[in-house]
Amino acid sequence: MDPQEVAKIKAFVKKERPMALTLEEKVDILRLHAGLRDDGIANVATKIAKWLGRGQGIVKAVLREYRYTGSLKVAKTPSNTTNHASRVPNTPEVRALVKKFIRDRSVTRTRKVAKDVLGLLRAKDKVQIKKNNSKDYDDKDYNACLRAVQAFVGKQGYKRGKRDGKSRFSMVPVVKEARRPIVYLDESFIHHHYPRHLDSLYDPTDTKETKAKHKGRRYCFIAGILHDGTDFSHLVGLHIFEGGKKNGKTIKDYHATFNHDYFVAWFDHLIKEVESLGYTEVVFVMDNAKYHKGKPTATPKGTWKKRELFQACMNYGFQNITMNDLKSTMWARVQVHVAQHVLPVVVDMARARGHDVVYTVPYFSELQPIEMIWANVKGKVGRAYTSDTSFSQVLQRLDDAFWSLDGGTIHDTIENSTAYLFALDKKLVQRKQQTPFVETPTTTRTWTRPPVKTTKKTKAMMTSDGPTE
Repeated sequence: MDPQEVAKIKAFVKKERPMALTLEEKVDILRLHAGLRDDGIANVATKIAKWLGRGQGIVKAVLREYRYTGSLKVAKTPSNTTNHASRVPNTPEVRALVKKFIRDRSVTRTRKVAKDVLGLLRAKDKVQIKKNNSKDYDDKDYNACLRAVQAFVGKQGYKRGKRDGKSRFSMVPVVKEARRPIVYLDESFIHHHYPRHLDSLYDPTDTKETKAKHKGRRYCFIAGILHDGTDFSHLVGLHIFEGGKKNGKTIKDYHATFNHDYFVAWFDHLIKEVESLGYTEVVFVMDNAKYHKGKPTATPKGTWKKRELFQACMNYGFQNITMNDLKSTMWARVQVHVAQHVLPVVVDMARARGHDVVYTVPYFSELQPIEMIWANVKGKVGRAYTSDTSFSQVLQRLDDAFWSLDGGTIHDTIENSTAYLFALDKKLVQRKQQTPFVETPTTTRTWTRPPVKTTKKTKAMMTSDGPTE
């Protein structure tokens, strides 16, 4: 091999080989130390360094490390793969502060740049800038902090420049009005012996597994999650109590633990708690449980006597009703009127204080984000369960799970549910627009035949005029 080829190989190895030694390279160097010394060769470190193209210091350091520690370790490769302290704290509070600042200025069409955001964060004591003897701040540190703010607003999705298309905002009350706070509320329960061990390891050959205990007593709980449009949500109105018996019988359905009187009292407490936090015009979202829709006590019922139903018809101003009519006829009229005009007690309570109540669509638990919060809380309690867990420990773990809930987690759960609602609404609108019958100006109905696969049988059944009405 000519000298040029040898030099070319050495240059290639030097270029491609990393500076830091790998564990395999260290082991090979150590093996050369042992083998050459076993053969009685002198100047071992010099020869190994020459053959491998490494420095003598590195070759000697490998042997020295092994003799002092009895092993070899690899130094961590220098890289920018770890998290560094951020100049601008990326917290829910800071994100909400910046979002409100930018949106408020957008409404009034006020210019806003990264320097304005930096001024806001300095005023709120969210960022610190070194001071100078002659100025309020050091120019070099100010510029470094400004670059950090620019990077922060960019990562949050804000863009700079003019919007494409027409202006999105104008000075109208709807734009200036803040989004109404929403409280999603629901009830649930957890048993004493509730495990969440579906992901637990087990030995399929072990036939001595401990038999699971019965469910045992239960804790019932009710609460709400408050979403005010910011990136931080709250848990409100939490009440935990032990499920007992009703009329001397053990309650199997947890809904029976709650009744209308209890829910009305709790709902009044919830409204007061929300108002004490400074929120007004709140929308309370709940499911269609019977005790959520309880009517006032004086509301007519189908079990009333005929004379009482007749008096209710008179009070409602019904015409053509006499005592000679059947009780079922009277109740049919009263029932329709009650359903249309008599509001549930909680709806009257909310509206009397400037709030509102919305009931979710039946069979769509995805629209109630608090269901996922229940799964989160009960999962934490269930994963900590062992056969020695006491009933009081379940209560303590349940309480800890609630108060360790992260506001960001609640916010993300609500946002996912809202996104699902928008997607569902979009599909319903599209389905509504794809009706086969279309009204014409002459109020006649024209029929559009859906596409069908033409076979011998369908060709014989199809006519050119379509179906007749």
